[in-house]
Amino acid sequence: MSGGRKNADLWRDRGDRFLAHLREVRQVSPHTLRAYAKDLDDLFRFLSQDGDPPALAKLTPARLRLHLGGLASTGLSPSSISRHLSTLRSFGSWLEDTGQVTGNPAAALRGPRRQRRLPRYLEEEEVETLLATPHQDD
Repeated sequence: MSGGRKNADLWRDRGDRFLAHLREVRQVSPHTLRAYAKDLDDLFRFLSQDGDPPALAKLTPARLRLHLGGLASTGLSPSSISRHLSTLRSFGSWLEDTGQVTGNPAAALRGPRRQRRLPRYLEEEEVETLLATPHQDD
């Protein structure tokens, strides 16, 4: 088996074991499990762009930042990018807990700022209804 093929198989095996951990130990919902599996596949493809299968040495904060930036440039919403970041942090933590890496490479990464919405205001009719409502202490 070539070194590249071996790395790809190891990567897939790590991903499968991480997802099994999420399912069996953390008991995440099936929806969360599917989302995390998709996020790991996206990461695998990103780390394989140079033609070599991903290796743990490629899991650096700088590379992970590039990955998140690439997701943002595709127009992915901030909440979806935040979920990707959550996947990266959880995967990095699992890799660290299982002794496969020293330090979580995603621990210090920051997510996108969430856009704040303006408060909803009441229409004049709603204000009148509110003011006409009797109070408890009357």
